[in-house]
Amino acid sequence: MKKIEISPGLNLFGNLVDIDIHMQDLKLVLQKTEEIEFPDHVLENKGGSLIPDIFPDITRKSFIVSLLIALDDQFKTFCEILRTATG
Repeated sequence: MKKIEISPGLNLFGNLVDIDIHMQDLKLVLQKTEEIEFPDHVLENKGGSLIPDIFPDITRKSFIVSLLIALDDQFKTFCEILRTATG
């Protein structure tokens, strides 16, 4: 089967659209996760609530890690496109 060659400019544009959609999805997940209302559970020994005391900023940290993974993958793809385009 014959492989179709895509121009580097079109390939870069397609990947830019892909990373933009991926980042919008990540932001939506962060927003929805931060809107979740957890019921207050009282810890028997400490007297605090469960989620805010144990994991106060876990949603932000996981968002940043996911964003860095997506950006790393995208940079790898850009480098591969540039290597292919420039030889």
